Amino acid sequence: MYDLGLSSEQFWEETTPPQFSALCRRLDVRLRQKELWAAITPHTLVQINSTSDSPSVPLSTFMPFYGEKEEEPAPKEITQDEIAAKLAFLFRYSEDRG
Repeated sequence: MYDLGLSSEQFWEETTPPQFSALCRRLDVRLRQKELWAAITPHTLVQINSTSDSPSVPLSTFMPFYGEKEEEPAPKEITQDEIAAKLAFLFRYSEDRG
């Protein structure tokens, strides 16, 4: 919660799932920016101390997580029977409440 910039109360009482998702994306951007800043110094040192015959070292060498993306799992196929069971549950739930 601290990394997201929220107090415990704000997180648990006010944060909706879309807001949480947006906060996580913002945190990811900040972490990637910090990783870039941390990689610039060693990259610069390598470039300064390399000879003209040395191959160029890309900045991404010093950024292990840069550009990596987790693969999203393929969505599970839902059968018509599963959909019918879920709808029946929702209708029963709404009838019990109202």
